[in-house]
Amino acid sequence: KEVHYLYHVLKWSKRLIVVTGAGVSVAAGIPDFRSAQGLFSGNVKATGGRRGKEMFDAHVVNKDSESVHDYLAMITKLSQACASARSTPTQFHKFIADIALSGRLSRLYTQNIDDIESEFDALKPRVPLSAESKTVQLHGSITKVYCSKCSYIGDYNAELFETEAALNEYPACPECLELDSVRAVAGKRQQGSGVLRPRIVLYNELNNDSEQIGLITEKDLKSRPDGLIVVGTTLRIPGVRRMVRELSKAIHATAPATGGCIYINDEIESISVEMDACFDLVVKGDCQAIPQLL
Repeated sequence: KEVHYLYHVLKWSKRLIVVTGAGVSVAAGIPDFRSAQGLFSGNVKATGGRRGKEMFDAHVVNKDSESVHDYLAMITKLSQACASARSTPTQFHKFIADIALSGRLSRLYTQNIDDIESEFDALKPRVPLSAESKTVQLHGSITKVYCSKCSYIGDYNAELFETEAALNEYPACPECLELDSVRAVAGKRQQGSGVLRPRIVLYNELNNDSEQIGLITEKDLKSRPDGLIVVGTTLRIPGVRRMVRELSKAIHATAPATGGCIYINDEIESISVEMDACFDLVVKGDCQAIPQLL
């Protein structure tokens, strides 16, 4: 019965919304965050003995030059792992892309920064984020950088960050430097340069895409979605929990007979009673087995 229900939602939903977390990318060689082997567990090598979670906290990584060095060194290693993963997308990533190609995927919301979705034309994210983007990267992407001062967004350059990590500082923004050089030629006062940072949303940091994400979510809630798949996430992030609750309510209100909300994860014990009530089916297991099972 449960497998038939899973099949029905994944194969017949016409306006499906998928919310993914780190568990979706583990099979591609990227560690998750909260498991025993995850990035948040124990001490991370080459980070001054800091716990993994601290290396994603803006208050910690921007505290001093040593913290910046450790953060950029960690980002360099994580970027290499993500680049390798993008060359071998998982079966579940391919499955979501197939749903998008069929025209049945309304939106993919991902908490992941690995940017594996960019390997599929049907899922390719747009940066800066726009309503036309099929994939919404809730926490940014490790493949992009942004300037702390101006609106510049560029591609991540590992060599540049490796060099600056040795100097314990963020690299200067090329757009700001060019503007100052033009002002100098014109005899105008220089305005100073911002610095380039990985375009990743850290804890205790504002999300530059938050307004656009809110507009897209509102649009999706009004689009009468008829299916929701939440996979590979423990739903610990408050904003994601709230979004899932709202989507669940919308689906149960607009498609009470045919719509369905499903949660898939290796660990289901951590899900709260409040969130459990959002789902019609909870599946404990590896999401990579879903395409073959169906």
